[in-house]
Amino acid sequence: MTTTAPAAEPARASESAVARQFVNFMFFHVDRAFRRESPQVKLEAKAEFASLVHSYTDRMMVLPY
Repeated sequence: MTTTAPAAEPARASESAVARQFVNFMFFHVDRAFRRESPQVKLEAKAEFASLVHSYTDRMMVLPY
């Protein structure tokens, strides 16, 4: 014997447009040898990393911790 479920009502516009939020966590580790670098090299590396992070802020929300 086969039974069929009653036809479901189509979802209303407000119910079908569900807001979604995707969360992703990234952790970075700096090699201990970085501590032995000169202050100028450290400054340049920090500036490069900051510019890389800032280049993504227009496409996604970046919240450093």
